[in-house]
Amino acid sequence: MLCTLRHMTGREPIYLPKDRFSAYFSALKTAGLARLFHARLSDGRSAAAQLVLLGPAGRSYTVCAGADGENLNLGTTPWLRWEAFKALSRDGYRTNDLTDATLGDVTRFKSQLGGDLVTNMVIQRPDSRALQRHLSMQRAKFRMQQLAVGGVK
Repeated sequence: MLCTLRHMTGREPIYLPKDRFSAYFSALKTAGLARLFHARLSDGRSAAAQLVLLGPAGRSYTVCAGADGENLNLGTTPWLRWEAFKALSRDGYRTNDLTDATLGDVTRFKSQLGGDLVTNMVIQRPDSRALQRHLSMQRAKFRMQQLAVGGVK
């Protein structure tokens, strides 16, 4: 898996172990909620891939994309992105949310496509310190609200 390659270089943590990702994708695909696009080399190896979630009303969301670092000079990532756009358009999708638009080279690539850079949501890993702080603050806020109305004993 391409995310494993990024992990092996020390650049990224593993999103999900292979078996859990396979189960996750299988459930999404079975429900008609996702497509996995690949650009493959002539020997069958994946050079680039992207996971697209399929939403209602012609909306789609590219939530994960990766490439084999040895083949970045082949242009497989932008080619795959464009081919995915064409396939999604043929299937009736009119928008695609390109997540992670603030990642340096990714920002430059995405800015060439036009559109507006808008933050719709932020997703954090469960072991993220920022997420743990946020959840702790939410629990404290809830307890304070309960105390204010006499709901906590």
